[in-house]
This record gives sequence, structure tokens and C-alpha cells, in this order.
Amino acid sequence: MASRALGWMGFVLALSWTSGAQAGEPVLSLVRGGTTSVELDLTTLAGAGLTLSGVSSDVIVPGSLSSESVAFRINPRAISAPLEPTTFGYDSADFAGTFSGTIEHAGSVFFNAGTIEVGDFQIAFDASRITDDASGFFVASTTGLTGPLFDVEIDTASPVSGTFTVTGELLVSPELAGILGDAGLAGLDVGDARVDGVNRVLVAGGKTNVVLDFDLLETAAGLVLSGVSEEVINPGLPDGSVAFPINPVDGSLPTDFEYLPEDFLSTFAGTIEHAGSVFFNSDTVELGDFTIGFDGSRADADRTGFFVTSNAGVTGPAFDVATTGLALDPGEASLEIGVELLLAEELATTLGDAGLAGAAVGTGLVQGYPSLILRLGSGATSVALDPSALTAAGLTISSISDEVIVPGSLPDSVGFPILGREADPLPTTFLFDPSDFPGTFDGTIEHAGTVSFNGDSITLGDFTIAFDDQRIAGDLTGFFVSSNAGVVGPAFDLAVDPGVQLLEAAATELVVAGELRVSSELAGALGDSGLTGVPIGDAEVVAAPEAGSAALAVAALGTLAMLRRRSSARVR
Repeated sequence: MASRALGWMGFVLALSWTSGAQAGEPVLSLVRGGTTSVELDLTTLAGAGLTLSGVSSDVIVPGSLSSESVAFRINPRAISAPLEPTTFGYDSADFAGTFSGTIEHAGSVFFNAGTIEVGDFQIAFDASRITDDASGFFVASTTGLTGPLFDVEIDTASPVSGTFTVTGELLVSPELAGILGDAGLAGLDVGDARVDGVNRVLVAGGKTNVVLDFDLLETAAGLVLSGVSEEVINPGLPDGSVAFPINPVDGSLPTDFEYLPEDFLSTFAGTIEHAGSVFFNSDTVELGDFTIGFDGSRADADRTGFFVTSNAGVTGPAFDVATTGLALDPGEASLEIGVELLLAEELATTLGDAGLAGAAVGTGLVQGYPSLILRLGSGATSVALDPSALTAAGLTISSISDEVIVPGSLPDSVGFPILGREADPLPTTFLFDPSDFPGTFDGTIEHAGTVSFNGDSITLGDFTIAFDDQRIAGDLTGFFVSSNAGVVGPAFDLAVDPGVQLLEAAATELVVAGELRVSSELAGALGDSGLTGVPIGDAEVVAAPEAGSAALAVAALGTLAMLRRRSSARVR
């Protein structure tokens, strides 16, 4: 990937982080995601011959207008067919003179007992549609009944650099009035709409590679490398480096870094948080859980203002980012920041030699790929256990708890509801990128409900679905199911089921299916190690993303397998 080397700008760059584009150069803000909420006047529509009968599963209920509204996710700029990519962009300083493109959505609405479908809506502009009330913006259906449905009368508009927000009235279009057989309906106000567009790229994961000059650190500061923690990816890229995973947007010390690729220096904000530590002097000195942040007061001829703070062991600013060697490529399709690291005054003082401040001690490389990151918010995991296999294992189902769904989505199955992200004490934390799954998933899927066997003497339940690359073997996928009630611990491994597609990931739904095999842990608990690996049934996860969770984000570089190829012990 090509990078724009900026080191030659030196002092000028150090003092110009907020300067923005030069005068006269438009900076286009590009809508990359978000939602459009709609509240229809169902009484008026019914009078025109349209009676609402439902919405598709990818529609968000409720939307942001009221409890009676629904919302449609805005398609990202990089999305696979059959959905269309959003192309809308504008210069916030001159919106009327610069906007262009369309805002595309996913999801359908059904009328008249499902006989009429409109959906996958497009918001576009046509100057010929401007009237005393209509702005020229209109909403068209691109699936089912296709064509312009509503003209938009704009009430408020806020097209700023980071977000695009518009509210307005929906007016029946002449085309829809003609289809309904009453031209007099054209211009009739039948509802409200609100567009909440997101322009910024939000960092949600990835890694930062670091190459330290260990000879210099040992000679000048008496720091002798003794190891790294298990979170650290070893080796990183390039060879000779180690990499620290970027913390996701959920959990402790979440990353909140964001930027506009087209105007990075004027728009970046927040911090990039990491997990993992590096140890020196027989582990007596630790630096880790690093934060990359920015402080304009740290900028001078040698330093950009970006700096790296240690939050574990020796805490405080550890390194400054030098003006020389800086390379930025904050694109929409990729992110790369190459840096040279200088020993911070604070760490130099802690080490007992303030004269070390500013010494060049290594290089760093932040890498990632902006992607559509979705957070699971609802759904269920269905389990169909094989009665004959259970009998052979000495198990007979005796009861299920009230939370269990009967039937599940599989034949002869039951379903365990997926817990939300606010559940206590086990919230679902699963994230995935539908364009690169299973390359970018992370977290766990938590469930409610138990199943008991043998007169309720054995109980399994409140299941967690997680991943461990150490459990990959043969046709075992690495996904496994743990019980958190009754017999606690891994209960089943998920294997590839011949003839069944294991993974289906989309912006609207995640499906993970496979064959359940008795885990070695459950076999041991049942007192028969020979049960290990025995097929016991099938499972299918059917889950929907959390409403409003779509955000363009920096995902892990390459596949998650790379992130998981980390040392299980410190490197000596």
C-alpha cells in the first residue's frame, strides 16, 4: 500500500494538526453509515388503499423518531450485491453547491397482507422535482414496487463534517399517486423521516506493531528485555516486531478514535487503546496496556504531539512520536500510520536519567482496515439433540427451564435466547464484520436457559459460545459451547456438519451452524472419557445485529487467526 511520507514537512507539520484544507479546496464529507427513521401516518395511507402488514427482519424497531417509527440502516460505501453502496458526499462549507450521490438502505415494508412490497430505499436528488413544498430530494423503492414513492419537504438540515442529519415530511409522489389511481394524492403529507448519517471512521480494533532498539535501551537505560504478556502478538509485522492488539469499542479501556479519511489531520479525535505488556529486567519493570493519544502542547520541532502512554507497571507517557519518519495513509479502505518513537521525558525521569529524553528508541506501525463492524444484539441458538446419541451417553432429557424457546429453528429442537449487551452478569460481546467473517469476529455469545438430564440430576445451561484456536482439530472449528449452570465448563465443540454451510454473515443476520461433539471436559465430568468427540446433535445460531450498531471501523489486520496466534507464555 502506498503511503504519503510526511517526515520532510518537519516543524510545519508539527504545528498544523488543525489547519485543515487550504483555502479554496473543498473537503468532501462522505456518508458511510447510520440510519434513516420513518414514521408513517397509517390512517392516511389506509385511506389511500395501503394497509401496513409488516416489515422485514432487517428493519430496526423502533426508530429514532418515536416508539411508532421504524429505521432502515444506511448501506456502507463498500457493500456486496445485491445491496447498493451509498455514494452521498458534500462539502459542509458549501452543501448546496457540492452535494452529490445517493443514500442507500436495506429493508422492506409490506402492505395489504404482504401483496405489496417496497424497500431497499434510495434517497436521491432531482432538481426537476422542486416545488413550493418539495425540496428535490425524494425516496425511491428499489425492490418490489419500484420507483419514487415520496418527495421530501425538508424541515431541518445539519450537514456538518462528521455527521449528516436531516428531518422532513414525506409527501406522496406523483408516481405513487398514479399507481394508487388517484392523482389528487400527490403532495399529501403521509409521515416524517429523519436521516442520521455517520461520516467518520471509528476505530474498533486492529493492532499496533512496535520494533524497539533493545541494544540502546540496555546500554543507555539498563533495560534488558525479559518477555511479553500473552496478549502480545509475536511476531508482528514487519519481522522483528511485536504487535499489541487494539482494544475494541466495548469493554474496559475502549478505543474511541475517529477520523475523516479525506481530512485526517483536522478531524481525528480520541485515543487508541491497546492490550499487552513488555517486561524488562527479569520482569521487574513493566510497560503496557498502551494508549496512543494526542496533546498539542507536546508538539515542537522534533515531536508531532502524538504520544504513547503506559497504563500498566510504570505508568505515564513513555514515548513521543517524532516528526521525522512519520507516514500517514488514513484512507477509507485502509489505515496506516508509521512512526518513529522517542523516549518521553516522563519515562526518562523515571529511569533516573532525564538526559535520555528524546532518544530515538524504535519504530511503530498502526495498521488496520476500515470495515462494517456489527454487534450482536438479539436472536437465539437452537439445539437439536440426538436421542439415540444421548441414550448411548447415558443421558435422558428430564426438563428444560422456562427461558427455553420451544420449538427452535431446527427440526425437533429447542432455542436458547441470546442475552443482550447490557445483561448482568454475562453480556453478549460478540462483534463481526459481515464482509470478512470469520476473519474479524471477537467476543462471546451468551444465552439464558437450562436443560436437565436423568431426573434433573445433571444440568447444563446459561451457555456461552466462544472461540479458542487451541480447540481446532480435524473438523472441529474452534467454536465451543460452555455451560455456566450445573456442570460448569466446556460442554460441546462445534464441528463442520457435512452438507451444511457453517457460516453465513450479512449486514442483517449472522448464522453459525454445525454439529455438536461432546467435549473432553464434559466426557470427564460424565466419567467416560470415551465420549470425547461423539456427535450428540446439531446447533444453529441465528442472530441479528444490535440496532444502530453499524459503524465504519478499523478491524483486525488480516484474519482474526493472526491475532490469535499469540504466545501462550512470555517470550524469553
